[in-house]
Amino acid sequence: MTAFKQQPLLAIATLLGAMGQLLAPSFHQLTGLGSSFMQATNATIVNAPEVPAGYAFSIWGIIFMLSLVFGIFQTLPKNWNNPSFSAIRLPMLGLFWSASAWMVLLQLKGEGWYLAAIIWLMLGFALTAFFTNHQHQNQLNPSTKINLQRWLINPLVGLFSGWLSIAVFLNSSSVIRLYQWHQFFDVNISPTLQAILTLVLAFLFGGMILIKTKGNGWYGGTLLWGLVGVIVANTVKVPNLTIAMLAGGLVVGVLGLMLLLNKLVFQKANQAL
Repeated sequence: MTAFKQQPLLAIATLLGAMGQLLAPSFHQLTGLGSSFMQATNATIVNAPEVPAGYAFSIWGIIFMLSLVFGIFQTLPKNWNNPSFSAIRLPMLGLFWSASAWMVLLQLKGEGWYLAAIIWLMLGFALTAFFTNHQHQNQLNPSTKINLQRWLINPLVGLFSGWLSIAVFLNSSSVIRLYQWHQFFDVNISPTLQAILTLVLAFLFGGMILIKTKGNGWYGGTLLWGLVGVIVANTVKVPNLTIAMLAGGLVVGVLGLMLLLNKLVFQKANQAL
């Protein structure tokens, strides 16, 4: 099958995946199988110090709505071979369907290592789309950048990648806590120490992505959103001064890195004039 003929099929499958993300949280209500999404998410990870306050997870609603709009626009015949869509269609297809699978599996089986495995897969799809879009955007003349690129695709891949960059470490920490894997190494790790390691690793990982994308605002802003949520959770919900101060320091670190990287980009652009 030629690439031209493949694009409409991929576009339809991508749209279905985007719709699936909106329906997946209601899997239990629709089928009667497993437990409700709210019950399934009310697990040990919710009370862990490294987990942001509940309001921070509302970002999923924005991400899923952007996903649906993306799915609709990329399905239009005029956009089948539009490079802005076709360049990232395949990883977005994998991302949408794996996100839907994660939510369904959570309701069917609850917490487990398989959820962490899927969310790392989701991050791989998200970063593939993010980097591909970043490279494609750099190749465009600023005067030719379409509004869909600026106001739909950039926010979608930036928010999705940024939030998953936090979520993978939260899920991995939850799995370690669930299975008590640290006991295999005869090491007693307190919840606070585990939270510190989780947040530092997330910061280092996110920092590398920021450097690679020259301080992308959508990605960096999502990291800040999550870290502020951690501060709120550890000052309002279950006070933990150590984690709140650490998250505050990481907020300063992310902001400083973004400002530095954007300053370097600005200076390089001025030198090129």
